[in-house]
This record gives sequence, structure tokens and C-alpha cells, in this order.
Amino acid sequence: FDNLTHVRTPNYYVQQLYGKNVGTHVLQLTLDNKPVTGQNDLYATAALDQNTNEIIIKVANVSIQKKQLKLNIAGVAAGKKKGILTRLHSMDMEAKNTIEDPSQIVPVTADIELDGAELKATLLPLSFSVYRVKL
Repeated sequence: FDNLTHVRTPNYYVQQLYGKNVGTHVLQLTLDNKPVTGQNDLYATAALDQNTNEIIIKVANVSIQKKQLKLNIAGVAAGKKKGILTRLHSMDMEAKNTIEDPSQIVPVTADIELDGAELKATLLPLSFSVYRVKL
């Protein structure tokens, strides 16, 4: 930054995504019956937001490889469900936002659809993804 301009860093955006997607109740999220704390280069948490009636799933893929993930969300009724994916991603480990290019790494949002309780996710390499799914 300088005395007239500030630049949001990727770390800022990760903290912002965590802060805006807290939820009201922590939910269990496991991989092979264990919390997702680095297995297969993945870190993940889940929460229920009773205020918006949504499940929030946050996943970090710290690998340089794309990952395919299939999540079964317990308690979700059959039928199509709508949601939102917000993703922060860059393949360049040296990339950073600068005054000249303040939007090189910013969250991107897209609509998603689930078929019942199954969320099929493509986790881009070196990404942080937040899924919000309406119940």
C-alpha cells in the first residue's frame, strides 16, 4: 500500500471468507472416519447456519493437483438443492495482489446445484473453497 491506496492480500480474503461463513453450529466432517486435517493435502470444516438454513463447508486444497471430492451431507432431503461456491485460487505460489494489479487473487463466486445429499466438488490446486448449500 501507499498513503492513498491499500491492497487486499490473499490472506485477508481467506480470513474474510472464514469470518463471513462461521455458521451457528459446528458439524462433523470426516474423511475415512477422521477429521480432515491434512490427509490427501485437504483441510476442511463444516457448520450449520440456522439463521440462513444453510450448511457451510470450507475446504483448502494445499496440493498442486486438482482433487475430485464427493461429499454426502447427512440430513439433507432428496431433490435438487441450490448453493453458492466461493473460491480463492492461484496456480502461482508467488502471485500477489499489488497496487498495479490489486485483483490478481480474489474470491470468485458461482452458483452450484446438488442432487439430494451429494455434493460433487472439483477442488482446484492451491485453493480455498466455501460451499453454502440451502437445506
